[in-house]
Amino acid sequence: MMEVDHEKLCLYWLLEDKPFSEITMEDEVVLGGEEGMLKLGAIVGNPPYQEIIGSRANKSLSKQLYPSFITIAIKLQPKYLSLITPSRWFTGNAQDRSFVTLREFLRANNHFSHIINYLNSSEVFGDVSVPGGVNYFLYQNGYSGEINFTEMSKENKTVVKRPLFEEGLDVVLPMNRMISILRKVTAGNFKSMEEIVTGRNPFGIPATDASLNRITTTTPDMTHNTIILCAYEEIKYISSDEIKRNKELSKKWKVFTSKMNGGAGTLLDDKVVAILGRTFVMGPDSICSNTLLAVGNFDNQLEADNLNKYMNTKFFRFMLGIKKIAQVLTSNIYSFVPQQNFNSNSDIDWGKTIPEIDTQLYAKYDLDQDEIDYIESRIKSVE
Repeated sequence: MMEVDHEKLCLYWLLEDKPFSEITMEDEVVLGGEEGMLKLGAIVGNPPYQEIIGSRANKSLSKQLYPSFITIAIKLQPKYLSLITPSRWFTGNAQDRSFVTLREFLRANNHFSHIINYLNSSEVFGDVSVPGGVNYFLYQNGYSGEINFTEMSKENKTVVKRPLFEEGLDVVLPMNRMISILRKVTAGNFKSMEEIVTGRNPFGIPATDASLNRITTTTPDMTHNTIILCAYEEIKYISSDEIKRNKELSKKWKVFTSKMNGGAGTLLDDKVVAILGRTFVMGPDSICSNTLLAVGNFDNQLEADNLNKYMNTKFFRFMLGIKKIAQVLTSNIYSFVPQQNFNSNSDIDWGKTIPEIDTQLYAKYDLDQDEIDYIESRIKSVE
C-alpha cells in the first residue's frame, strides 16, 4: 500500500473554500486496487447532517449533507464503511431530493450487510432529537445478499434478515413489523391513495397570510362566494377567479386535511399516535388554502363521507404512518395506503362504525392477530 499524502488530502478535500457539493476529487487521488494506488481499509464516522440555507425569517429550509458523505465514502471503495446518520433517508423526500438520489445510488451499489436502526434518537444522543431516528450501518465492498436489519426501541430489539429494498419499493422500511403488513396490503391489484391526493397548494392560493387576507373575506358576497378552508380550521370566502389549479375539483365533493401536523405524531414515537389530524368533508364551491391537502374527487356526498370514515380508521392511519417521519404530510406519504371503493357497491360496509370498518379491512387484507394487535397498539382511536 502506498504512503498517503495527508497534506494533499487536507488541501484538496477538506480546505476548499466552496460549498461541499462543489468539491471534487478528480485527479487528486486515484482510486482502485492496482499497485501504487490508494487503498482504504475502512471508513468510520459521524458526518455533518444538514446546513441551514433558509433566511432568518424561514429557518426551516435546509440542505442535507450526509447523503453526499455516504455517496462519496462508497465511491472511495473502502473494504468496510460504517457511518452513523439520521434515518430520514430510508423513506424521506427532502426538498433537495438528496434522499431520493441517495436511495437510487444505493439500489445500484447495494453492499450493506448490517443496519442497526434506533427509532428514538435520544437512545443514542441523549436529549438531542433527530426526527425519524438514527442508524449506523456496515457496508462491505463486494457483499451481496440480504441484510441483518436490527430495530432498536425501548421496548425490544428485533433482528430480521431482509432485503434492503422490498420488491417494488423505492424506500427502506424503518420498522421490521411493517414488512409483513405492507406485503399483504400491497399484493395483487394494489392502487395507491396517492393517486387521488393533491400536491402542495392544491388550488394555487397565495401562501402568506397577508396575500391571503387581500383576496378573501370573512363573509360571503356576490364576488366572494367560494368557501376556503384555511389554517386552524378558519373559514373564509374567495372569488373563484383566484383559483389557479384544480378548478374542476372546487365543484366536487372531497375531503380536506392538514398537511402539517406535528402533534399527530409518527410511528417512530414511543407512544400511541394519531398520524393524521382532523378531516373535513367539503362540497361543491369549496377549496382550501396551501396549509391543507385535498383528497378524493366525487360527484356525491356519500362517497366523500365514506372516504372520510376510511381516513379515520386505524388501518388507514397506520399505512399512512409507514412513510411519515416528520410533521409534513405531502401526497407521496399516502403511497402505501390502498384505495377503496367508496360507493354503495363497495366490498366494505361503510355504514358500520369506525372500529367495525377496521375489522373489515383487517379481514380484507388477511392480517393475523399479531399484526392487528400491532396496529391497534400504535394508533389512537378517533373520537
